[in-house]
Amino acid sequence: VAGVEWSSASSAWQTVYICLCFLFVLQHEELSFSSDDDFSDRLTTMDTSEDVNIPLLEEGDICGDGSIIKEILKPGTGTKPLKGADVEVHYTGTLLDGSKFDSSKDRGTPFNFKIGQGQVIKGWDEGVSTMKVGESAKFTIQSHKAYGDNGSPPKIPGKATLVFEVDLLDWTNETDVSDAKDKSIMKSMTKEGEGYKQANNLTEATIAFNLTLEDGTVISEEMAQTIIVGDEEIFPGFDVALKSMKAKEEADFTFQPKMAFGAAGNSDLKVPANAVIKATIKAVNFKFATDSWALSGEDKITQAETYKAAGTEFFKASDLKKAVSRYEAAYKCVESETSLDDDQKAKARAIKAAVASNLALCALKVKDYAKAKAEADKALEAEPQNVKAMFRKATALFETDDWDEADAALAALLEVDAENAAAKNLRKKVAAKKAAYRKKEKAMYGKMFG
Repeated sequence: VAGVEWSSASSAWQTVYICLCFLFVLQHEELSFSSDDDFSDRLTTMDTSEDVNIPLLEEGDICGDGSIIKEILKPGTGTKPLKGADVEVHYTGTLLDGSKFDSSKDRGTPFNFKIGQGQVIKGWDEGVSTMKVGESAKFTIQSHKAYGDNGSPPKIPGKATLVFEVDLLDWTNETDVSDAKDKSIMKSMTKEGEGYKQANNLTEATIAFNLTLEDGTVISEEMAQTIIVGDEEIFPGFDVALKSMKAKEEADFTFQPKMAFGAAGNSDLKVPANAVIKATIKAVNFKFATDSWALSGEDKITQAETYKAAGTEFFKASDLKKAVSRYEAAYKCVESETSLDDDQKAKARAIKAAVASNLALCALKVKDYAKAKAEADKALEAEPQNVKAMFRKATALFETDDWDEADAALAALLEVDAENAAAKNLRKKVAAKKAAYRKKEKAMYGKMFG
């Protein structure tokens, strides 16, 4: 570092000093913005690479480093917004000399953003997270948590300390976590979780939860349970909710009937038909399967074989849901062949062909013919002459009246296995369907032009 001399005994301090300088530069990294009278656009243009710090205090030097000084002008009530909450505020922004550069109040339109998502300047993320609904506060924000050395010309000069008076009008952390984004599963986080990983299929989840009807009638008192995510041991939407959670997180959920017990209800739990269900879930602990990218080549093969075997046991027990999740996990283990040697690649392709073909069979059983064809194609990509996959693809095509394609698939199969009785029989059915269609078509045209 220029201007600093180091002795041979101070190399450790040199390393520390360089690291601190590096962090200082990162902290003071800023963006420049184009000129615009509406600074709400600039508030929402931020680098999201930095984590938002959780302020230590509710008033005064809230971060403990002088970067944000808060003065409560009017106290609020209730709880403070958590990370990810949608907040609605009014604000007025001024420089230290009192000159105003922006005000949502002047526009008559409140400003909305999500806490902790990098949608606004860092001083806002950290400052507003200390407020309660109805509270008014004044924040004095140092430039490195506002617009940095460049400022935001022409109204905000570089290195400017800014003053914002903010009114927190409302906030909600209710989010739609349904797969369809149709508000069938709404979530309100009450306690943040740990780490970054959320539960996924086959995560072993230790949870505590209770269930009530919409009117507060208790369905089940709080109970602790360990489940495998994706196996739908409670009801379908419950697993979807868990996939939105991190370990140690707590949240309240509202499930619309189709994601809970549906039109049938649940007589054992005394849940009526078409009931909205509310749940409080505490994610006590998650045990994740090792990610396939973190496994060695041989371990990938072993893990895939384990999932494949488990899937087959569930299939034999007619539990298609659990069979499918294990087969999909097996395929994912060996989907990428990047780290595999030639022998392992051969094993991986055999596994992919087998489990994709089995997934095609599972899809045929529930009459999802499009998925059956897609899975059969994946099997044939791994193993082009896999007879079972060829037959299952032909069956899916037959069921969707794609007779020419079905016939071609069966012809290809019989070239590989000329004595395949099932293929011969299905080909006869295809021919009969085609003949019946032609006969019907001929009769129709005869009426039209005869």
